[in-house]
Amino acid sequence: MTPEEFERIKEAEKEHLRALKKLKKAVRGLERSKSIAQSVTKMSSSSQSALETHENMVDKLALETAHYEARLDVALESAKEHQERDAADEALMKADAELQKERARSLVEQLREEMAVPQPDAGEAVAESPGPRSSESDEKDDDAEDTGPLPEKTIGRMRRP
Repeated sequence: MTPEEFERIKEAEKEHLRALKKLKKAVRGLERSKSIAQSVTKMSSSSQSALETHENMVDKLALETAHYEARLDVALESAKEHQERDAADEALMKADAELQKERARSLVEQLREEMAVPQPDAGEAVAESPGPRSSESDEKDDDAEDTGPLPEKTIGRMRRP
């Protein structure tokens, strides 16, 4: 092998090594760009899923808010109806009381007319006369007067003689 052949083979080998080095550099660059592209895709998909999750949560909150607002509206309407019903019931009770008083007045008037008792003046207070006493109450009062006072302190009941 001559030194020229050796130089030619050596030069070819160097050229081959340079080509291999360029190819390896290109492969590393492609792998790096591939991993960068995958990372970008992964980041965009994760951000997309995060955005979807966020939108789902916002929709869920909007739905819950609408639900609670509807419940609040129903409760407020119910309270308002309850107050109106209470006011109407109170007015009805007042009207019933007035009606009952009027009926009582008319009944008293009717009884006075039947008994022919003179009407008291409007300025005078109405004094009710006590009704006739029954004979039982007279007997009890008579018994109480006959026996005299009972002792203040007793154990059990005192028998009347």
